Amino acid sequence: MPIFDHLNSSRSHWRKGAALFALLAVGAQAGCSHDESSNPDGGMPGPVCTDCTPTGAMTVLLPSPAGAKIWTTPTMEKVLREAAPPTQPGDSINIYAAKNEYEPFQVVVRPDASGSASLSMTALTGPGTIGLDRIEIRRVGYVKITAASDASALKSPSGFMPDPLELTAFGAMDSLTGMQNQPYWITVYVPPDAAAGDYTATLTVTSAGSSQAIPIKLHVYNFALPKKIGFDGSWNSSFQALGGSASLQAVQGLKDFFYAHRLTPTSVAWPAGLNWNGGITYDCNGSFQANSADQYDFSNLGPKYIDGVGWNGAGFPSFQIMQFWA
Repeated sequence: MPIFDHLNSSRSHWRKGAALFALLAVGAQAGCSHDESSNPDGGMPGPVCTDCTPTGAMTVLLPSPAGAKIWTTPTMEKVLREAAPPTQPGDSINIYAAKNEYEPFQVVVRPDASGSASLSMTALTGPGTIGLDRIEIRRVGYVKITAASDASALKSPSGFMPDPLELTAFGAMDSLTGMQNQPYWITVYVPPDAAAGDYTATLTVTSAGSSQAIPIKLHVYNFALPKKIGFDGSWNSSFQALGGSASLQAVQGLKDFFYAHRLTPTSVAWPAGLNWNGGITYDCNGSFQANSADQYDFSNLGPKYIDGVGWNGAGFPSFQIMQFWA
C-alpha cells in the first residue's frame, strides 16, 4: 500500500498488515532479562534483552544461505535486534487467507557479518495466479527508546524497538549489521475473485553473495470477506497531520488505506464538517441529499465516505458527530 509513504506508519495494525502510528509507550515482554550497560547500536545506552526469542510452533529457523540465518515468526511478534534465532527447524512459510483479505508474514534475516542482503519472490500460482502487484514487502524499522513516554508506560525490554514499516522493494539491496536481526513484512492481498485452493511461490534470500530459496504456501478459503466493514471501530487520527490537506485526492488515498485494512476513522467525512455552508439532509433510514456545489461540503463528502457513493460502494459503517453548545 503506497499510503504508508504518507503515514510513515507503524505496523501495530492487526496481523493484517500494519498499524498507523509509532508506539512511544512499549510493553515489556514476559521473562525478559536486561543488560542496562551495553548498546548494540553504539548510540545512547539502553537495555539489551538477552532472552527475547519468540516461541511457538510458528517460530522456526528456515533454510538459510551461507553466512546468515533466516527465520520466521508471526507478525504479532516484535522481533528485537538482539534476539537469538530459534533453533526449531522449518522448511516453508505457510499462510491462510480468505478472498478479499490481506495476509502478512514475517521473515527475519540475521547475517553473521555486516553486508548487504536482498529478497525476491515469485508470483503465487495454483488454481489461479496472484501476481507480484498483489504482494508488498516492507522493511521493519527500529525506534530508539530512551525514556518511557509517560508514567503509565511499561519498561522497554530493549533500547531499540521494532515498529515502523519502511518502504522497500523486492530485489533492493539493504545494508545489514552483523549479528543483528532485520525483519521484513511481506503482505499478500487475495483478490475477491481469486480461486480457492492451494498456491505456492518461492522467496529467495541473498546475503553475502549466497542465495537460498524458501517455499511459500498459501491456502485460500472458499469464501470472501464482505465489502462492508463488519467491525465498527473508531481510530482517532489526524488526516491533516497525515498529509490530507494537500488535496481531496490525498484525502481519498488516506480513506482508501483505512478502508482496505478494515479500519474506521473517527473523522470519516474529513475535511467536511457540519459547520460548512449547505448543511445536510439525512435520517438513519435514508441517505444523504447533496444540497451544495462545494466539493468540500459535508453534503457531498458524507455520501461518499459513509454510503460509498462514487467511491467504493460500501463506505464506513459509522461516523461521529460532535455537537457544541455556546
